[in-house]
Amino acid sequence: LVRESIQNSLDAASGKSKKVNVDMQIGQFNAKELNRHFEKIEDGEDSQTPAPSVSFTDVPAGAWYAEAVSFVVARGLFQGDSATTFAPNADMNRAMLVTVLYRLSGDSAPAQAAGFTDVAAGTWYADAVAWAKANGIVSGVSSSQFAPAQSITREQTAAILSRYSAYKGHTLPTGPADFADRDQISDYAQQAVASMQAAGLIQGRENNRFAPKEKSTRAEVATILMRYVKMTEQ
Repeated sequence: LVRESIQNSLDAASGKSKKVNVDMQIGQFNAKELNRHFEKIEDGEDSQTPAPSVSFTDVPAGAWYAEAVSFVVARGLFQGDSATTFAPNADMNRAMLVTVLYRLSGDSAPAQAAGFTDVAAGTWYADAVAWAKANGIVSGVSSSQFAPAQSITREQTAAILSRYSAYKGHTLPTGPADFADRDQISDYAQQAVASMQAAGLIQGRENNRFAPKEKSTRAEVATILMRYVKMTEQ
């Protein structure tokens, strides 16, 4: 299995950033800066975003996620968090995930807003949240809250991507998950994790652990999306 285990920590819910410890020399990463960059992208202000041919200083050529980063940037699904960095080890949050799926879908924005009190009209993720809610891909953390800055777990990522696949009419295999910690996967995500594993879209971390409650990183989601696009384009 490719290595997908990197520890990171962001306090996205409070809007405060913490230092992120990674095992590559990329320095400190600020979650606010990444969200600010996503906002610039959605507003068309991405002049500092490198072209796909430009190497990111925090994506070594031999890294397990290097191909995926190049792929998703070339497809316009992700952008760097600066002109030279991708922040592969930063947590994905709920707003980021629905945004990359919205871009992948190629759909138009729905006429009706999502109706969440924490998703203001005009924010860079508003159309993506409205689209994802309208098509049954995500729901809120409550009837009125979406929690756009909340980091997303690996089992939540699998569940959302499984719903997206169903929305696009792509049937994934069925069967039980074959991870050492499969009993720790929440009931709602069991089939999604199993299907994603059977399709070869998602892999475990060390010792065949899926680590369902740990956070998904940008590198991991980029890798899953690359595999998904390649699978569906065959």
